[in-house]
Amino acid sequence: MKFTLNFHILLVLTVISFDQIFSQDQLKLTENSWLFKSMTTITKAKREKISILYQDENNFETLTFKSPDILEYYVVNDGIEHNGLAKWSLIDKNLTIISGNDITESFIEVEGSFLNIITKEYDPVSSHTFTTIIKYENKID
Repeated sequence: MKFTLNFHILLVLTVISFDQIFSQDQLKLTENSWLFKSMTTITKAKREKISILYQDENNFETLTFKSPDILEYYVVNDGIEHNGLAKWSLIDKNLTIISGNDITESFIEVEGSFLNIITKEYDPVSSHTFTTIIKYENKID
């Protein structure tokens, strides 16, 4: 009986610990809006190619993660404005964003006031692998 009780207490503490880790990452995402800083795309083919796009007046983005699962976005891409809502979920460091028919699976890193959203894609036609790292800075209101 004592072993069973100790096991249940350990199980509850483990679940609480995992929940706190998840909640901390989610809390970091939902504190403030995130401002686009740069996007690095690494193309792996016969020769590796790296391209970097920086924020400017024609390329701007703001993401606002709201609890429990709404993402507000405002984007200016090549001078054309887009805004809207998407759904998001975070499990451990794996971020899923669903916007219309598009689903983006990514991995996040939060370091201080910076958020990196990292995606990896494989194109079977060209046999190229694309890694995209989008860097955002936390906008403190």
